[in-house]
Amino acid sequence: MVIEDVTERARLTEEIRQAKDFMETIFETTLDMVVATDKRGFNTFANRAFAVALGYERDDLSGRHVSEVYDKGRDRAKDIMRRLTEEGGIHDYRMTVMTREGKEIPVSLSGALLRNKDGEVTGTLGFMRDITRLVQAEEEIRKKNKELESFVYTISHDLRAPIVSAQGFSSILLSDFQDKLNETGKRYLTRIQANVRQMERLIDDLLEFSRIGRVVDAFEDVPAAKIIRNVLNVLGPQLKKRGIKVDVRGNLPVIHCEKSRIFQVFENLIQNSIKYMGNTESPVIEVGCREIDGFHEFYVKDNGIGIDPEYHQKIFQIFQRLKEVDAKGTGIGLSIVEKVAEIHGGSVRVESEKGKGATFYFSVPG
Repeated sequence: MVIEDVTERARLTEEIRQAKDFMETIFETTLDMVVATDKRGFNTFANRAFAVALGYERDDLSGRHVSEVYDKGRDRAKDIMRRLTEEGGIHDYRMTVMTREGKEIPVSLSGALLRNKDGEVTGTLGFMRDITRLVQAEEEIRKKNKELESFVYTISHDLRAPIVSAQGFSSILLSDFQDKLNETGKRYLTRIQANVRQMERLIDDLLEFSRIGRVVDAFEDVPAAKIIRNVLNVLGPQLKKRGIKVDVRGNLPVIHCEKSRIFQVFENLIQNSIKYMGNTESPVIEVGCREIDGFHEFYVKDNGIGIDPEYHQKIFQIFQRLKEVDAKGTGIGLSIVEKVAEIHGGSVRVESEKGKGATFYFSVPG
């Protein structure tokens, strides 16, 4: 009996040793920085990647408080512990760590609390990933966006002057010289004016697209039903003219949003349904919402001409449109919808087949 107990203990000890060796091998070979602390925040383990990245000898890190390398010291450590305690773990928490020479390294931290068999907190385990290249890429994108915004404003300003001139002179010709123009000349001038108005719409839409995310109104809690009701009031004449019925389904939620932008989303999606309704008998647009994985996913569904699946991604790109139907559109409306959804932390997608209508979905956090 004693021999069996000793054998079992030896087997368990060997399994524990193998498991420990296995975990240490993982921690030592990963490119991520790994650090463990006791419940007071003092280092109990730091892998080779952590020591090399920060320029320390591993022995120098042992017993140090982890906050010594944090960008905000103990305040940062307290915030991390608070999040770990309240949320049970953290993921992609951005911060900066300091090397021995004082260099700053941006990192993404994921971690969890360590507990004993009784559930008591004994320490923390964290994985840090160097995101220097990501931060640099994000900064480069911000610079490019600013350049693009400046370009759009400059071009828009420069284009307005000749557009106004073209509109003005064509109007004068039609008004003051109509007795000297034949029908062909009048038709050409009318087409010029129509193209000028299209150019004005394009400039306005470009400016509006560039403002999204740059000019932000206050976020507030707004009943989605109220926003949709306001949109339907604005689009009422178009809906009535086309004989389109709108069916708003269920109890729509209150959402935390930039109200004017969400108005734009519903307005653009419903206008899109009107535009692509075709000659459908008994045209209907259905608006509703469902809860999915912590998001409110709204939908605008129609029984119009539908969209071939090969265009499902393309239609969200700026200036892209189905020209055989949308001869007057600028191709920016759905790009605005996508950009607004992204700024609100959500997404947009479409489900459709040619001749079977279309359903556009866009989501915002619940």
